[in-house]
Amino acid sequence: MPLTAAAVVIGIEMLEQPWLRSMVVAAEPTTATSTSDAPTETYTHPPEGGPSVTPDIAEPDFSELFAEVSSGVVPIYAVVCGGPGSGTGFLIDPNTVVTAEHVVHGAVAASVQVDGVPYAADVIGVDVGADLAVLELRSPAAGHVLRFANADPERGDPVAALGYPDGDPLRLTEGTVAAVDKSEMIEGTMFHDLVESDATARGGNSGGPLIDKNGDVVGVLIAGQKPPGERSLAVQASTAEPTVTNPAGLHAPAHCDHQPLGPEDEAVAGLPDESAVGTEIATTVARYFVGINTGNYWQAYEQLSPRLRSGSTYEAFAHDVSTSYDYGFEVRDAQLSLARPKVTLEFVSLQAPEFGPSGESCTMWLLEYEFVRTANGRFLIDEVNPPADATAHRPCR
Repeated sequence: MPLTAAAVVIGIEMLEQPWLRSMVVAAEPTTATSTSDAPTETYTHPPEGGPSVTPDIAEPDFSELFAEVSSGVVPIYAVVCGGPGSGTGFLIDPNTVVTAEHVVHGAVAASVQVDGVPYAADVIGVDVGADLAVLELRSPAAGHVLRFANADPERGDPVAALGYPDGDPLRLTEGTVAAVDKSEMIEGTMFHDLVESDATARGGNSGGPLIDKNGDVVGVLIAGQKPPGERSLAVQASTAEPTVTNPAGLHAPAHCDHQPLGPEDEAVAGLPDESAVGTEIATTVARYFVGINTGNYWQAYEQLSPRLRSGSTYEAFAHDVSTSYDYGFEVRDAQLSLARPKVTLEFVSLQAPEFGPSGESCTMWLLEYEFVRTANGRFLIDEVNPPADATAHRPCR
């Protein structure tokens, strides 16, 4: 089996994840003052379907709404040119997700996670001037469908921002509207019809919904302060809804004409064994997949054994993984003997469709990696196969 761009986003972070460029407000801070107490937060399942955490927020209405709408607020992963490649979106019908355009700018492949299940997604239209994008899912999702509010909020109204900041679990942050119909320069572009609130947003919140006390969407988040401050900006519902529900008013998405990459993250593999072998295997896996995800293809190639390298040139290897980003890693089995260690990984890969094993842009993998120890004591990847009686890959939903 040829090597895939099976990537790993697992374990302990190597570097503190930087603020996503998209969530920075470039203009001078607003003079509006907060009219509410400090925001409160709550969490639910992480993008990969981890354990739930009981909401614990002061406002009972938002606590109930969080449980009601959370399945329709989804993390987005994309292989893009010059954008963050990750953010938040929300379902407006079972096949349609709304997000911020800069999250998926130039995407060659994208996916969303609905209750931990990956769905392949296509960017079908954008409005760059309003920073809005519409994604179509390949199959319908069972998550909660959110609706836009009939009217824009007023100053002083309670609101809550939902999203996946910096790869964290889904978070809700309460706040109060400080201004509506606002215009502001964000990274050199003037945006209009914005809602400003002190429901704070961080990198990864982009594209998430700003909801009112009825659970209706009053804005689509596009920016927050850096470092985290006490305000966020969202495209208000009166502008967002007619834009995203009118295909004739949307434009074709941008095309990536240079090397696309996935979200900006780096991680090392955390295997269920703290032995020296486990640590060394984790290091090899991290170097391999972080190399692929960050475009450092030579680093990835160096983690292959001489036997595997003999079957492919570096140029061919780099070409095959040139549009790849992989995430959602889980260790299904680990046999960490000194002789031939093996690790079975389950994960999701994104790639341009022409690089998908069956011509798809989103693939679910289950692969067993076998390692060989070299004369200098390093472990290198020597074989990649599906586990016995298992299917190596299948398209995402």
